[in-house]
Amino acid sequence: MQTQFFGTQFFEAYRAGLKNAADAMTATLEGARRMQQQQLDALQSAIEEQARSVRELADVRSMDELIALQTRLASSQLERSVDFWSRVWRAAGDNQLAMINQAQSQMGQVREGILVMPREAEQRAA
Repeated sequence: MQTQFFGTQFFEAYRAGLKNAADAMTATLEGARRMQQQQLDALQSAIEEQARSVRELADVRSMDELIALQTRLASSQLERSVDFWSRVWRAAGDNQLAMINQAQSQMGQVREGILVMPREAEQRAA
């Protein structure tokens, strides 16, 4: 009876460990998908900005207009770069928060399992 209890306990612990690993992989893949989507959004924005810049460049007729356009483009590129990196760091933080929350949840489940298993063994023994 005792051997069966420990075999069942090991099985449950092992299964819980595999589930935790699978949940962590899911969270990691979802985070990678979010980051990739942000990169695609930034790329689409850059393509649209580039097309607009080319059109504006074609309309430039003087050196003053050219310098003004260059200033606007540089400002826009800097803003886009800062926005991109802000999104990347925000996504990385969100991913870490999700992993921490998941780990805390799993630790609660493991703790509950540890508390429940001895009670179940006592009930079976009685």
